[in-house]
Amino acid sequence: MLGRPVRTAAGALVDVAIERLNPAAQHLLQRSAYPNCTFLDLFGADTPPDVLHPFLTSLDPSAPESRELVVLFAGTGRQRRLRLAAQPIGEQLLFSFQELPAAGPPELPLAEQHLLVQALLAQAPVAVCLFQGDNLRIAAVNELMATLWGSSVEEVLHKPLLEAVPQPQHLGFGTLLRQVLTTKAPVSETEVPVTLPRNGELHTAYYNFVYQPLFDAQNRVMGVIDVATDVTGQVRARQQIERLNQELETRVQQRTQQLEQQQQRLQQMLGQAPAAVATLSGPEHRYTFANAFYHSLVGKQTIVGRTVSEVLPELVEQGFLERLHRVRATGQPFVGRETALRLYHETTGEWQQRYLNFVYQPLRVSPDQDLDIMVFAVDVTEQVQMRQQLEQLNLQLEARVLEGNHQAQQAQREAERQRGELWRVFEQAPLAIAVYRGPHYIIELANPTVARLWGRTQEQLIGKGLFEALPEVAGMGYEELLDNVMATGVPHVAHAMEAQHDRNGRRETVYWDFVYVPMYEADGSIYGAMVVATEVTEQVQARQQIERLNQELETRVQQRTRQLEQQQQLLRQILRQVPAAIATLGGPEHRFTFFNEPYQLIASGRTVLGHTVLEVFPEVAEQGFVTLLDHVYATGQPHAGQDVLITLYNAESELFEPRYIDFVYQPLFNENGQTRGILAFILDVTDKVGARQQVQRLNQELAATNETLQATNQELHATNTRLTRTNADLDTFVYTASHDLKAPIANIEGLLDALREYLPPTEAEPMIPRLLAMMQGAVTRFRQTVGHLTDVSRLQYGQTQPAEAIVLATIIEDVRQDLAPLLESTGGRLELALRECPTVYFPTKDLRSILYNLLSNALKYHSPERPPLVQVRASCTDTHVHIAVTDNGLGLNEQQQSKLFMLFRRLHNHVDGSGVGLFMIKRIIENAGGTITVQSQPEVGSTFLVTLPRS
Repeated sequence: MLGRPVRTAAGALVDVAIERLNPAAQHLLQRSAYPNCTFLDLFGADTPPDVLHPFLTSLDPSAPESRELVVLFAGTGRQRRLRLAAQPIGEQLLFSFQELPAAGPPELPLAEQHLLVQALLAQAPVAVCLFQGDNLRIAAVNELMATLWGSSVEEVLHKPLLEAVPQPQHLGFGTLLRQVLTTKAPVSETEVPVTLPRNGELHTAYYNFVYQPLFDAQNRVMGVIDVATDVTGQVRARQQIERLNQELETRVQQRTQQLEQQQQRLQQMLGQAPAAVATLSGPEHRYTFANAFYHSLVGKQTIVGRTVSEVLPELVEQGFLERLHRVRATGQPFVGRETALRLYHETTGEWQQRYLNFVYQPLRVSPDQDLDIMVFAVDVTEQVQMRQQLEQLNLQLEARVLEGNHQAQQAQREAERQRGELWRVFEQAPLAIAVYRGPHYIIELANPTVARLWGRTQEQLIGKGLFEALPEVAGMGYEELLDNVMATGVPHVAHAMEAQHDRNGRRETVYWDFVYVPMYEADGSIYGAMVVATEVTEQVQARQQIERLNQELETRVQQRTRQLEQQQQLLRQILRQVPAAIATLGGPEHRFTFFNEPYQLIASGRTVLGHTVLEVFPEVAEQGFVTLLDHVYATGQPHAGQDVLITLYNAESELFEPRYIDFVYQPLFNENGQTRGILAFILDVTDKVGARQQVQRLNQELAATNETLQATNQELHATNTRLTRTNADLDTFVYTASHDLKAPIANIEGLLDALREYLPPTEAEPMIPRLLAMMQGAVTRFRQTVGHLTDVSRLQYGQTQPAEAIVLATIIEDVRQDLAPLLESTGGRLELALRECPTVYFPTKDLRSILYNLLSNALKYHSPERPPLVQVRASCTDTHVHIAVTDNGLGLNEQQQSKLFMLFRRLHNHVDGSGVGLFMIKRIIENAGGTITVQSQPEVGSTFLVTLPRS
């Protein structure tokens, strides 16, 4: 049992959180491998606190010695006495248990106890043995453990471990066993790979094992109990699943857009796999998946959704359903090899005798979910029947040999055939196989696979020394490994070992998984070595690439993390310097979570983080702003206001003062799309509104003056003079304002560019992109407005460029290139008829502005019922040029036509626009002495006719 200490704030150990139970502890305590409980949960109900708490207090992972305690445990239905030993392992504690005999009942006679122990050892469902003494003599062992070692009980009993099974010496098990004898602390490992000879060959299997010290009545160590569980099936199944998952994850990352195709391919792989695959769910073992091979194997058409007992009732009496119950109950897989079973085939209506290699593999997504079971079966009926036939043939052959020498030639030919079969297997094996002889490792045998992977032919290898045939691998450690195998007789297994090979016209770095196995003469002496290898270059390179990418990613994350605080500080500095009042409000109460200095100036220094809007601005309660905030928060829709009157308290004058503001209330959303707050973006436009009101008052005064002074021409002249001066002042103000505002706009855009460069990623601050977009939008609109004011001012002063000869087709083609995205997105066409007047004299910039506005409007305001068609025609007279632009768009009614050329007047709001374009081109045309008119009909289209002087 493995646990982690639970401490108080002062560091005192008060309990132990249990993290893992081995199979023996699971059985004894009737708990799962991950029990999700504590030490006091297990033993506090049956053992007095005055016994448990001192024991817990004495545990300290910094102290190397172990602690022991005898506790009572009744969790399994009867009370047991357990000797509990605790051993610190790093920051964790390893507990081992020994059940003590219950006090009271008489003990069994010694002989009966001995028989009982032998029966328990022989019938235990796990591999068990007992080692005693410094030489680790095998005092007791069951058949499962002996089979694991590739021997029988009689061959290993009472022998030292390293004599009976020499391989563990090289795997480090002898060292671990002596450690347990010395420290009296148990040692456990999980999924340990072990390579041992079995049936004359080396096999790698995986085991969970526990080395538990065995104590006598005086607490002296009598020996070490080894309990091992073969988990090869689980490990290999998990490895296979992990490989499949890794491949699937890689494909998902590389080809996300082909997810559906990949899923279909995966289904096809499972459906076409050359093995029967099915998954079972629930205690009734109901099919949730079965591939075509499984359907064919069991001879049933309808499987998914039915239980095993419904689909295959004949398996119940054959014990397969009981095995499924056991796998589900224990969570341990069941592996069957060449298991015989009888199946009723619906298609043929016959009973069939089949032999299967199969695995019942438990599947668990998480520790708190029920187990499912995957069935993976391979039909080996033909192999079993062929082996049975071969065994029968061998018996017959032996009988014939005994009949007489006249059949010896026939037996010899059969042996030659079998050797030929063995040679063909050697030649066609997908593994690289070679045999070396002597101290110079002369290559006696090399199959085509190893020759291909070494970049040589078999003729270039056979009969040559290994390092003569492959000089590029000399000095890379392979010779020392072979020398050690030849000297000790112990096989060597290597994983992902590097080598250099000259192949494919160049020297390549490759990686091998291989095993060197000693080859013996008839007298037992070692004459050479055999190598069996698999190239794993692609796997190693993929792993190295992943490691490099992970390291680069870690470095970038560290660098980005160090910059995060600096970026956030820069963001706040920039927000504080933006010439607009900005604040964020959280929750339905609208509490301040951020505000900058301009906002604090509007609030006259009253804004406090965490306070609500009503607490900071009680005077706005009756002005409707809190109601607007409530509406924005409830609907998630932004609200904007222009030139809105608001009365605010001024702390300096201690008076309530009227102000005019432009503002936007923008909702802020969380990752689920729910409103979590509001961004308030406010501009104080009191001065602008005051100036406009002043202009309005001046205009009103001017009108009154005109009415009063109409009696005399002298008074009218004076009034007109004052009006002209006032208009000139206004034009000068507009021109000066538009010119002087360009520099602040450029500064703001520079700050925004710096902000984007230093901001963290979108995932870290999800509010930042929306805030930046709003700021950029406000700056863009501000810049456009200033640009429009500049253009209007230029037109007002009549500032134009000199006229020059312009080829109409060329300038229209230039405009077409600018409008190419709009033409493509709308599916529009542009037709020209310019032969009657190919050239005009006009300022190039002004003519381009006229054509661009007319053509872009014709495309933007097209009818959704048909693709836009725009026609441009030109004609000339002696004195004028006439340019007509006709479209088939939405059209205009008479009321709309009367307002078409007004400044800032927009007649359609479904597309972006400023309401300035047509006003400006009309002013350009009129300043040049021309005219522009429109003829339009709703849902038919419009024609704009431009008349310009010819020279």
